[in-house]
Amino acid sequence: IIGVVFVDVEDDQGTRLHRGQLTAQLAADRAAAAGDEDGLPAHLFGDGGVVGIDDGPAEQILDADRADLLERDGRGLNLCYETRMGILNHTYGAPDDTREATCVRLCDRIAYINHDLDDAIRAGLLTEEDVPEKIRSGAGSRNSARINSFIRDLIMSSGNGALALSEPMQDLFDYFHSFMYAEIYTNPLAKGEEGKVDGILAALYDYYTAHPETLPEDYLGILENEGVERAACDYISGMTDGYAMEKYSELFIPFAWTVK
Repeated sequence: IIGVVFVDVEDDQGTRLHRGQLTAQLAADRAAAAGDEDGLPAHLFGDGGVVGIDDGPAEQILDADRADLLERDGRGLNLCYETRMGILNHTYGAPDDTREATCVRLCDRIAYINHDLDDAIRAGLLTEEDVPEKIRSGAGSRNSARINSFIRDLIMSSGNGALALSEPMQDLFDYFHSFMYAEIYTNPLAKGEEGKVDGILAALYDYYTAHPETLPEDYLGILENEGVERAACDYISGMTDGYAMEKYSELFIPFAWTVK
């Protein structure tokens, strides 16, 4: 639901959907370069959990089975094994039993770290000059150049059934990742709004579990077959930031009125 770094920035900042599209395109390009004519399935699912709901079914609201069953009125999409592994291990884990899942995982990491740096600069948290020279000289000074550097290296360094960056580029990526954690992911300014998210999502969860009749018709099958907690989790997990805020405002904030 909530993006990796930013909650309240301009509308044109990067979104999870954009990152997902970028990941899918990078993975497809990597697969094509490796001679996989079928390409890779697009993967637009976010992380498998919701901030603000700590216990029970809500801890893992999206996994491969949930993603499947939420489609076509519970009949699912008949997802292949490779696609399921890509969903389950899109950021962490070791889905080395399928090259497709490994490709999606590596491309997702390349996409999100560059996406987040671009957002940080556009939001004023960093300047171009704040980016270490090691990153600029090793991968590029522009978002597209950095992504291209990592993807080209991934293509050229992979072989014999193994997908991996070269040792120098892996070292650079690790350095890049450490820089982002130190300057952005743990930056109080960047993360300051996240504390508010807990209350918003918990309030929505409590409301829909107490009032299941207000859930959309699409979730009635899940409500009947798997219970109100699962139905509420699945509904909330599909909300964008803006829609979650809209529903919270609709349910808990009185409409303003003008006194004449």
